[in-house]
Amino acid sequence: MVYDGENDVTNEHNPKKNRWIKFNRNGSFESGGDPHGYNDGNWELDSEKLILFLDSNVEDDDSEWKISFEDNKTIWKGIGTPRQEGFKLIHEKENKGDN
Repeated sequence: MVYDGENDVTNEHNPKKNRWIKFNRNGSFESGGDPHGYNDGNWELDSEKLILFLDSNVEDDDSEWKISFEDNKTIWKGIGTPRQEGFKLIHEKENKGDN
């Protein structure tokens, strides 16, 4: 889910529910999905403060996130600028069953 302040904007930012991000061990990341398409760059995690920095190869698309955990959810809260601080991403673990 994607929130801009208290507003759920998931349908605008992930209309096809196909957004993804992959963190590679070498410190790089790749992401994709509609409507924003492919992106890549480097990531860095402050494991004590649980702050994730994404250094995107796309101009003006760097972001910084405070990470927290609640039950089966990982919550990313934007930090750094007033615009970023309005955003929150909630990633919920999917139960794939017993396959």
